[in-house]
Order: sequence, then structure tokens, then C-alpha cells
Amino acid sequence: MPADDEIGVAAAIPESVDGLPGTIRGIFDRFARAAVELVKNLGVPTCAERLLRAERAVFGLVTKVADHVTAALIGLAQASDEGRLGAALAARKAAAARGVPLRDHGARTVEIRLLGGSRLALSTPYHAPDHGQKPGRRRKTRGASGAGAYPALDYLGIVERATPALASEVARQSAALASFREAQQGLAARGIDLDVKTVRRLSEFCGERALRCRDARVEAFEQAEHPAGPPSGGECAGRRMAAVFDGGRTRTRLSGKRGRKRIKTGRRGFRTPWREPKLMALYEFDDDGRKTARDPIYEGTFESWDDAFRIFTAECARRGVGLASEFVVAGDGSSNIWDRVDGFLLKLGIEPSRVTRIVDYYHASEHVNALAGLCAKWSEKRRQYWIARTTSHLKAGRIERVIEAGEELQIGRRSTAVAKALDYFRKRMESMRYAAFRARGLPIGTGVVESAIRRVVNLRLKGPGIFWEVDNAERMLILRAHLKSGRWGELEHGIFSCSAASQRRLLPRERTRAAA
Repeated sequence: MPADDEIGVAAAIPESVDGLPGTIRGIFDRFARAAVELVKNLGVPTCAERLLRAERAVFGLVTKVADHVTAALIGLAQASDEGRLGAALAARKAAAARGVPLRDHGARTVEIRLLGGSRLALSTPYHAPDHGQKPGRRRKTRGASGAGAYPALDYLGIVERATPALASEVARQSAALASFREAQQGLAARGIDLDVKTVRRLSEFCGERALRCRDARVEAFEQAEHPAGPPSGGECAGRRMAAVFDGGRTRTRLSGKRGRKRIKTGRRGFRTPWREPKLMALYEFDDDGRKTARDPIYEGTFESWDDAFRIFTAECARRGVGLASEFVVAGDGSSNIWDRVDGFLLKLGIEPSRVTRIVDYYHASEHVNALAGLCAKWSEKRRQYWIARTTSHLKAGRIERVIEAGEELQIGRRSTAVAKALDYFRKRMESMRYAAFRARGLPIGTGVVESAIRRVVNLRLKGPGIFWEVDNAERMLILRAHLKSGRWGELEHGIFSCSAASQRRLLPRERTRAAA
């Protein structure tokens, strides 16, 4: 690695676009000499271990070349006319966010982190709040109205001194791996040396921007003149689509009401209530009712079920679900889901003749088992025989026979409990015609979202000793949903190209109010 690639070295910036080719050639010439020297020092690899070290060294050198070229583009971009106009717009937005005017303090040199792991020094304008203080008077420089801004960098999407590609990669690693520490270690193995706090801040930034973009899409959908009308196109048009819903469990951390002070540590405890993450999945199924190879689209939130349906409705409309050839809505028997399905379908504008509502077969079979469990004096053999016979009726869609079998148990002190259990089947009879559904090639289960609860939620947000602040859990959930549904490119496009209207600051309570 050349000596001029140490941390903080000034990036080579051309004076104009015409000088860019020469600057790039100069960068390549310097690193070409460094590559020759590196290969001489490494020698010819004679074993797997030496080849491993050589390959990593050469790869690291090439990434430094990319970083220097990118830094040259950043410097040229902020000096361009468009860059100046964009910086002025960013300065006005920063002043509005702080509530005080910003004053230009000239250029400052800052270190920019790039995707290849380099930290290159760049001169850029710095703006700080103008409180009207007298010269020499010192004031606090931290806080909502005290921190300064680098408008040119803000305009280019450089946050926490990290380029957009680096911020996206950090967030992706944080969402994919089990912890921020693992993400930090994985990035370090690639030559990107960041501390855990920076990894966390960049991930939270991307998650927060993704939430703002999603909120903006929902608001735009609800403010449309004809929100119930089907879209003119979309990836779901003409396809057989299914929407499935489920909820999970995550431990949260609430420190508003402090607990008893601990004797050994002197620290105060905190409450760790369970919170339900709502997860929705939209997927395509084939003529046999099986999910196709296309990745499902996941959406998740810790908000109420009303808000979850608002989010998912806007997403389904954006995908063109209103033009699907056939649409299945499936879930367990929870009223949180089925009480909101009518409004969901109405807003999508899909014809009722193309919609089928299905209660998950496996949840329904669990209710059959629960009915048998009410008969405490039965032998295990009799209980299994009754379950097998009643489940066969259930699978064939003969729900009337299931209810009749249950009514035979409605005697004595268990009568009230049996009646309550049978209401589950009576209210959902037409959504349990499983034989007819299978004959039409429709899915009768919600395995897509059931497995997603584990893959999207549990493997990152749930575990022994893991407690999340709800805001942070919401940010991580949206990152995981995009990652596991193969939509990371969409997330990048959203968080780095949102309109100014979607960048409004949202109060945490707007997104994390208690679930209904």
C-alpha cells in the first residue's frame, strides 16, 4: 500500500471535469507502482496460506484505488454548480431542523470514510448556528440547535462521515448478522475499520430513513384522489397472489419508570415487557397452491394492527395487487387480522370475485386438539382417535361435522368451554373449505409468514438477554424485512433519493404508540 494512503491523507481533487482523466491516471499510476512493489515483497505463493494473504493484500490495494477515485468525484461534485445549489438547499433544511439560522464558517477539512475502508481528508464548507453571540463568547456547541453541518456532504448523502455505499453496506451487515459486534468484525475482515458505535449509528440512520420513506409512501397513498381504484400496472398484475399475516414476540426495554436500585452494582433496573412485531408477507403461488421461486415481499412493524394494515395496504397497492388474477388473504383466527380485512380489500380496489379468505389449516387443527384436551377423563387412545376422525372432517372442509363432533362434548362442567371453542369454527366456516381450496389450487396454510417470523424477527430481534428500545427494534425490523425479501436495492434507492417531503423528522411516539 502506498505511503500516501494513510488515514487522513488529502484526496486528489481535479479543478474541473476536464482534469478528471488526468487525476484518475495519476491515481492509477501511483497504485500501479505500489502493486508492483507489493507483488515483489509477497513473492510467488507456494501454498494455500500464502495465496490467501497475497489475494487479500492485492484486493485491499485495488479497493484503495476505487476509494481515491470516488473521493475525487466527491470533491468535484461539491465544487460544481449543481453541488453548490444542492449544498444551499441542504443548509436551509439543516437550519430549519435546528430552528436557528446557520452561518458559513468557511471550509474545513474532514475525514471521509469510503466503501473500500479508506479515510481520506476532504475540504468542504462548514455551517454552524448563528446565535448572535458576541465575538469571543463561548457557547455550547452540542444539542439540537448547537451542532453544525456540512451542507455539501449532506447533499451527497454522506452521513457520519461515511459515503452512501458504505452506510448501506454497514446497515446490510448489521441486519444480516446476529449483532452490531459481529457486523463490525465482518467489516473489519474486509478492511473497513469502524468501531461498534459507528456501525450502530450508521445502521440506525439507514433504518430511520427507510421508515421516513415508508411513512411518506403511506401518506401519499392515503391522500390520493382515488385510493380505492386499482393501479394501472405493477408486478402483481395478472398473477395469483396471497397476503398472509402473523405476529411474533420481542422483549423491549423501557427505562422511563426506573426499578429498584441494585445493591451490588448501584444501577437501577428497567422493565422488559414483550412487544408484538406484526409481520405481513405478499407472495405469488402457482397452480398447485405452492409459493413460486419469486421472493416474498415482507413488511413488518411494532405499531398497532391498524397501522400495520395501513403500511401493508400501501405496499400492496404499489405492487399492483388490485390487478392480480386471484388474491388469497390468509391468517390464523385472530380478530386483529380478520376485523380489518374488509377495509384492506376495499382500499386495494380488487373485485370480491377474485378474493378468497382462508383460515390457516394448521391453526384450525390446533383448535381441534384443544377441544379434545377439554375431555380430561379420556384415555390417550380415545383422545387420539377422536382427533384423527375430526381432523379428517376438517381437512375435507366438512366444518359442520367438526361442529357436530364438538357439540357431543358439550356436557357437564366443560359445556361453556366447549361452546366457546366451537365459536371459532362457526364464525369461520366458509374460510375453512379446505378440500375446495385445494381443488382450486389455493394455499391452505400460512407457512410463508410463519417461517418469516423466525427468519426476519427471531434470529435478530429475539434471544436470551436481548432487550430492544422500540424505536431501534422498528428500525432493525424494516432493514431485516427488506434484506430477507431481496429488496435491499429498493431500500437503498429510497433512503438516498427520498424527496424533501419525506425527510420530515418523525417523533418516536408517532411510530411506536402502544399496540391496539
